[in-house]
Amino acid sequence: MPDWAETEPVPTIGWLSWHIGWWWSVTIDHAQGRKPRDRIEITWPGDGTSAVAWLRDLRTTRLTELDRLTDADLDAPAPPSPGHRALSTPSPT
Repeated sequence: MPDWAETEPVPTIGWLSWHIGWWWSVTIDHAQGRKPRDRIEITWPGDGTSAVAWLRDLRTTRLTELDRLTDADLDAPAPPSPGHRALSTPSPT
């Protein structure tokens, strides 16, 4: 079952910036070992200036998290996303 609406909204800068902020927020949650927040827990700041500040803060946090990762961290499998089927590669044996 798809997790999107039958009709999608017309993409606006608000819609797009919220999706970027939501995705970065969830990736930060994963990187920090926290349970990823649900979509309804991520709110758009409401105006352009606040949205830019929000995205810049998320970018800084995301870069900080990426800098602390080791090669082993980067080679490790990604955690499964809640509500999504895990994708796997069939074993050759």
